[in-house]
Amino acid sequence: MIKDIYDEWCAARCCSKDSSSAIKAAQELISMFEHGVRSKDDLRTMVGTIGAHLLKH
Repeated sequence: MIKDIYDEWCAARCCSKDSSSAIKAAQELISMFEHGVRSKDDLRTMVGTIGAHLLKH
């Protein structure tokens, strides 16, 4: 589930999966999952809200 959302995130941003932004997004997804976010839609929404911020760094 996390990999699917991560793949979607990268594709939507034309972002290489080994870029620093993608790695940060993966870390955030894992952290959210570890903290109890289990809904695919919730994870997708949450990582989407941080997406613009990550691509600036």
